[in-house]
Amino acid sequence: MRNLLLFLTTLAIMFSGETLAQDIQTIFNNKLTLDNNLSNQTKAADGLLSIYGRVQTKVYSYGGSFQEAVNTMKAPDNAVVSTVTDQPLGNNISVFLLFTENLDSKPMNEAWYEKARKKMNEYENTMGKSLSITINPGQAQNPENLSVGEKIEMRFISLSRPYFDLDNLQLIEGTWVSETVATIVVTQDMLDNDSESFEDGWDEEEMDMDVELPEGAHFVSFDDVADAEWLQGDVNYLVEMSSDQAVNFFKKGQKRFVNSFEQSESYSQEGDMIMISYFYLLKHQGDLKVGDDVVSVTIQPAPNSILIDALDRNQGTWTLISLSRWTEEDY
Repeated sequence: MRNLLLFLTTLAIMFSGETLAQDIQTIFNNKLTLDNNLSNQTKAADGLLSIYGRVQTKVYSYGGSFQEAVNTMKAPDNAVVSTVTDQPLGNNISVFLLFTENLDSKPMNEAWYEKARKKMNEYENTMGKSLSITINPGQAQNPENLSVGEKIEMRFISLSRPYFDLDNLQLIEGTWVSETVATIVVTQDMLDNDSESFEDGWDEEEMDMDVELPEGAHFVSFDDVADAEWLQGDVNYLVEMSSDQAVNFFKKGQKRFVNSFEQSESYSQEGDMIMISYFYLLKHQGDLKVGDDVVSVTIQPAPNSILIDALDRNQGTWTLISLSRWTEEDY
């Protein structure tokens, strides 16, 4: 499925029937014009997504450059935004063939597949730009918020230049946005599978650090993230605030006092220079002593991979807080 989303260069917005989705014109600053002709020629892409249920696609031209669309697009805060990719348009065909060529019931006829194999080579050196954003609201992911028979809509919106018309195997110059809405109905099997995954996610116990945390702090389990080396504490949290704000929160705390404060420069996961803060939280003011109940704190800007794995987003300003606790001994 991850390869399928890359193939569609997709902005995927998933929401339950009670969740209001951001209008596509709002996302792209009311600069879209519906192309009815192209919207009626989406059999290939729709067939690929028909496993989700009823599918409908609309294709829009964008009144500006691709870079302008990227720079001004209003992606919601709870989004995962990819970098712009520049890849051969022939990849669109090759991935479609990979997913559908061996199906008993193919989305397209044999004449189309024969032509597609030839076009794949023709377009292997023709480059196209694309961007994908994924939005996964928590209420649509938690099984306790869903019921059997409830309808869920998945929206796939791709930004690309040029647009590749899979039905007719041709490229169309310009900047384009396509929106596919697939409607599925929740079944008991879906709820049973999601419930098991949800329960497994709470196997790791959240240790008591005996510290006050910023409001809205999200506990991050080691099992939930691929790049666990970024989790520096026994327990770790994500908070929607800057690192400086997080440091000031602990400095103003009434329950524990900051001790041995240090900062150092480092590089983020994305290669940017960042500042990491380290300090202890003690139950008294003054120097660290034997027998003290110590909580060590590491504060840094949240790495994108941690945000994506833990919260399904990489937008907004987030900080990773890592905590460990011990009793100071006489060494």
